[in-house]
Amino acid sequence: MGGITNLRSHALRDGPHGRGLALAGLYDVPEEHHVRRGLLAAGVLVTGGVGSADIELAEVGFHACDRDLEDELLRAVGPDGAQAVIEAAGEATSLRLLAQMPSQRGWTREEVLRRFLTSQSGRKARYASLLVEALDLDRAPKPLVAVLEDAVGR
Repeated sequence: MGGITNLRSHALRDGPHGRGLALAGLYDVPEEHHVRRGLLAAGVLVTGGVGSADIELAEVGFHACDRDLEDELLRAVGPDGAQAVIEAAGEATSLRLLAQMPSQRGWTREEVLRRFLTSQSGRKARYASLLVEALDLDRAPKPLVAVLEDAVGR
């Protein structure tokens, strides 16, 4: 989608007043206002009655990641699993160099891994799929499971 601020245009095009598709998605808790605004503009949420703008977004297929999807995936895979994924992707040296930088001194391993995922354009998307592939399905993040269930069940 190219970012949460594009939700409105995608929901208008694909949602109830566009192609009529059922919508489902993940969002970061700090971005909830963008999701509500986009879904309201697209007619997925309305200002009263069924689909009211003050309902839980999960009721219309949008699920919140506690901090963001990267955080959910890092917790689910764990630091050792995340590091193994990074090594398998051939970026162990980049991770090691990042961890040795003076500005990262005193950071937890989880903070360094998170910074690694967000430090280069395209890396978040690339590692999201790699981390999902490495997931033990019993530890899959609840919002990810919920959005997939919504997408398959609609």
